[in-house]
Amino acid sequence: MANRYRELLRDARGQLERALIPDAQLEAEYLLAHACLCSRQQLRLGHLSQAHGSPTKPQELCFLELLALRTRRRVPLAQLLQSWDFYGLELEINADVLIPRPETEELVELSLSLPLPPAARIVDVGTGSGAIAIAIATQRPESRLWATDLSQAALNVARRNAQRHGLDARIKFHHGDLLAPLPPECSSLALVISNPPYIAADEASTLAPELAHEPTLALFAGEQGLALVRRLAAAALPRLAHGAFLLCEIGHQQGQRAAALLRCAGYEDVRVLKDLSHHDRFLLGTRP
Repeated sequence: MANRYRELLRDARGQLERALIPDAQLEAEYLLAHACLCSRQQLRLGHLSQAHGSPTKPQELCFLELLALRTRRRVPLAQLLQSWDFYGLELEINADVLIPRPETEELVELSLSLPLPPAARIVDVGTGSGAIAIAIATQRPESRLWATDLSQAALNVARRNAQRHGLDARIKFHHGDLLAPLPPECSSLALVISNPPYIAADEASTLAPELAHEPTLALFAGEQGLALVRRLAAAALPRLAHGAFLLCEIGHQQGQRAAALLRCAGYEDVRVLKDLSHHDRFLLGTRP
């Protein structure tokens, strides 16, 4: 790697560390690679320095602008890159959608472990970028999928992501609240899955500054953070087939209260499952 590339990465890492941003070296590499229109691997192996010696002036200016947005305004890395990897799939990401987290990859894994029929009918509620529906569709090629979102801007992103992965004909997107926009014939579902908003309104001041750049609609859900889970439990039950599942992501302190909501709504075999960090994170219930 030529000196100028090393200098830019060293200076960027220092700025990111002073801004208390974790994984400073990794983020610096992502930002410089993005500005130089290359991969991190090309950057790390020195391919650019061999071909060009140093970044062009526009590339360097782009990198410095991205770095300023990351360190001063705390714009999330995924939004600056305009893409993110989820379950091995590259997805378009912008400020209209929630950035998919590793815990949501675990939610997809849980859904794939459920005893669903091959041609299962599945709905992803609050699809955002389409991450969950797209990941499931790639792993369950015979299943039929629908996805809903209250944000038309988010659905536009989800449709583009589905098209990118050749799934736009298999996932039907609908604009509206929870399951309400689905056609009446969309019933006897095998699975309703969701990563709904679950942050309590009074927690806003305690959150990482990056969350200020993500859509409020996808983050907050009433005083205790369970308003959407409560409504989703009621809306999903009549759409589910007998013995079918509702699977949600929840906050790590919401397990007992969320489970009680599902039992009160009429679900059986309600379970709270932990993520890889051993925190309560997922809620699973079965329609009797």
